[in-house]
Amino acid sequence: MGAIVCPIEESRIRNPEYHAPDRYQQCAQLFVKEAYRLYGFESSSAMEQLIQMGLATQKTPCCKPDLETPLNKQKCMVCRPDMYPLAEGLPYAHVDNSRILCSMTGTVVDDDENIPFLFPSGHVFGLKAINKLRRPENKIFDPIHKQMMDESEALRLYFL
Repeated sequence: MGAIVCPIEESRIRNPEYHAPDRYQQCAQLFVKEAYRLYGFESSSAMEQLIQMGLATQKTPCCKPDLETPLNKQKCMVCRPDMYPLAEGLPYAHVDNSRILCSMTGTVVDDDENIPFLFPSGHVFGLKAINKLRRPENKIFDPIHKQMMDESEALRLYFL
């Protein structure tokens, strides 16, 4: 309405932001954003949403970008520098029941069949894996430190 009453030259002086060259691009972006909101579409791709759902199941309060460890050596998928920006605004995972996995076989360790043992390296190995690592003279090969250790150094873990 003001454009009808006010000459164009005066409007450019009073409202330079309305006559900026990138104004049409900003209007187009706002239109698309509002249309997505109005019709309930997500502004991110389906692939990005799926990745974020997976990251949300793994994210803990300790997660932060790990820039020092090489990507192929990182243990936490959320802490990778290329993934953390996708997980930054996501809620933390809520886990009621946790499972401990054997560091060698990846199987679940429990108090019945695959009894867990803690090695000096800080890794947990199940009894099935320890039987494969067992050597003569009560020695066990530690695959993390790549050295032999006494059986007494492996601590039995108990679940409450």
